[in-house]
Amino acid sequence: VLSFAQIAQGPHATQLLGDMGAEVIKVERREVGEWMRQWSHNNCFLEGESTSFLSLNRNKKSLTLDLKKEEGKKIIHQLVRESDVLVENFRPGVMDRLHLGYEDLKELNPALIYCSSTGYGSDGPYKDKPGQDLLAQATSGLMSITGRKGELPTPAGVAISDWMASGLMVSGILAALHHREKTGKGQKVEVNLLDALLDMQAQEAVTYLNSDAEPERGEENIGHVYHEAPYGVYETKDGYLAVSLNSLEDLGELLEIPDLSQQYPTTEDALEHRNEIAGKISNELTKRTTSDWVDLFETKDLWCAPVQDYKDVFEDPQVQANDMVINMNHPVAGEFKTTGVPLSMSGTECSVDRPPPLLGEHTEEILQGLGYSTDEIDDLKNREVI
Repeated sequence: VLSFAQIAQGPHATQLLGDMGAEVIKVERREVGEWMRQWSHNNCFLEGESTSFLSLNRNKKSLTLDLKKEEGKKIIHQLVRESDVLVENFRPGVMDRLHLGYEDLKELNPALIYCSSTGYGSDGPYKDKPGQDLLAQATSGLMSITGRKGELPTPAGVAISDWMASGLMVSGILAALHHREKTGKGQKVEVNLLDALLDMQAQEAVTYLNSDAEPERGEENIGHVYHEAPYGVYETKDGYLAVSLNSLEDLGELLEIPDLSQQYPTTEDALEHRNEIAGKISNELTKRTTSDWVDLFETKDLWCAPVQDYKDVFEDPQVQANDMVINMNHPVAGEFKTTGVPLSMSGTECSVDRPPPLLGEHTEEILQGLGYSTDEIDDLKNREVI
């Protein structure tokens, strides 16, 4: 996998491929590397290494090149001839201007799978606009259906469009590889942040497009614009509890709210009066601790979960059982904790074998693999191609 990907969705997609055993070569700018090496969430760096970069670039090799020089393009062309997949997430037209677009490179390798991810797509009125997660959440409508009525639209707590898009990138790449196995032909795979979030909202979109139901956020912390109460998040004596799909009859009995189901006997009633119902439930849930309620709900086989903060999450026994926190050793950052591989396969080993690379760490190794001699590599260094 030859990766020109930067920032989040492309690097996450190629990291997943690397976790599944692909050899990923990350192409970066000489001396500075990709943007995420210089930026990190919360300005968090370990001995100068960005934790954001560390989180998205394991199981990769780093090759540094000046792509504006012909010798740099020659090296890329050599790699393209030997690659199965190329991944990039620049704005539309950037790779074409470098003569590294799909139409150029398929002439070198007709079997190449060329995966491109953008903000809004390679066509249409928004194709040249900056594509970034917060902007995609706003444009897609997702932000408008999140949070409480009367308050500001609420973005997700993570860059959700990047992660949705990265999953679609991996799916498209694997499907294209399967197609190539049967036909011998490569193809271009295109993904964008806007479509990824619209796809994620399929249930809500189909409901809206086929009815007169305007999505409306609840005054109480209702968990969904189209769900009736009790679906939502509630305050307890010492924290918060997420209450899922439970009947009002069962919940009324558990919370000792008399005649709750009789007052709102139909789904339409529960929808129309969901703020009123949520208020009654909320009054009761503040009387006990979160753990008390979890235990009580479980005795009645009712659906709930504690709202955990990060301290709770990373001490959670299920998270630990799933091996979703692992230790890695990095030559500069030292030992650090990171998330584990989020899938398992019975016939393919998914593993973390290589820490995120230092800038240009594998340039000489990759060039030697292409047949370059030591003298030729030294000459490329002296002429600032690598």
